[in-house]
Amino acid sequence: CLLQSLLAQTHRNFKALVVHDGPWDPQHHIDLQIRYGHDDRFEFTETTKRENAFGHNCRKWGLAALAPEVEAIGTCNGDVYYAPTYFEWMLG
Repeated sequence: CLLQSLLAQTHRNFKALVVHDGPWDPQHHIDLQIRYGHDDRFEFTETTKRENAFGHNCRKWGLAALAPEVEAIGTCNGDVYYAPTYFEWMLG
C-alpha cells in the first residue's frame, strides 16, 4: 500500500529506498522486484539481522545511504496513510 501511494505522488522526482529489517523472504523480494524493479526510483535492500525495532534501526542506515545525493529526506514506516501530495507539501 505504501509503495502504491508513492507511485501516486504528484511530485514525480523522488527516490524511495526500502530497507527491510532483516533478510527478505525470497518470494516477497521477487514480488517487489517484479512490481517495482522497472522503476529506478525504487531501491530495495535489507539489514543482515532482524532487530524488530519498528524500522527505527533502518532509518539511520537509509539516511546515510541517501543523504549525499538528495536535497530533502522524509522517513516513514509501512503504516503511513495515502497522501499523493506529501512530497509537494514537504518541498513546498
